[in-house]
Amino acid sequence: MQGMLATWVDFDQAGEADFNEWYNTEHLLERAMVPGFYNARRYVAIHGSPKYFALYDTESPEVLTSPSYKHILENPTEWSMQIMPQFRNFDRCVAEQIYQYGQGWAQIAISMRISIPAEEVNRVADRLIETVLPVASEAAGTVGLFLMKPLAPTGGPKPAETKGPPITLFLNAACLDEQAANEALHGALGPHALESADIPPRFVNTGMYRFVCGVDRSVVDRNKPA
Repeated sequence: MQGMLATWVDFDQAGEADFNEWYNTEHLLERAMVPGFYNARRYVAIHGSPKYFALYDTESPEVLTSPSYKHILENPTEWSMQIMPQFRNFDRCVAEQIYQYGQGWAQIAISMRISIPAEEVNRVADRLIETVLPVASEAAGTVGLFLMKPLAPTGGPKPAETKGPPITLFLNAACLDEQAANEALHGALGPHALESADIPPRFVNTGMYRFVCGVDRSVVDRNKPA
């Protein structure tokens, strides 16, 4: 079962240039080089919050509790130690993938953090997989759908601010452009569709994000010095 790490964060505008340089040139590569990570990519909000969203695909959920990953969490770089304490509105989700349609990335990512009661998760996930996601996969411009079930929290940055409600399901959609994403959010992934799977709109935090940059582990490995 494939794993995924998702993070959301805001950052003060005064230090945002340094934050983005750190993320784009050090942080993504550092994570992507951990054994078992396939890639690392980040996005910026078109609408929704927090402003920044990142995704990391792994070969299994166990990679996210592995000694190699724990080592970089417990031994941050000097630059990371300067940046991470300044995170605001930080949220983090370690999860296993329970549904996938399509492959690859796209220009636009839809992020849906779903916070239903824990005892309802399996039933609601089944409803999404059976009724909502097959229809959403046929929508024009939707090239990927990924439903994730969060696991127990692991180590990571300790934000100063309190996080929002716990994520009990996470749905990510990859869309070719904003028009396709908007159509999905008003149709196949809209409030009416989610309510058909017993997910009230008040339990969903939705954002639309534009791709900024990413690191693919296979490309890095091919370009290592011999």
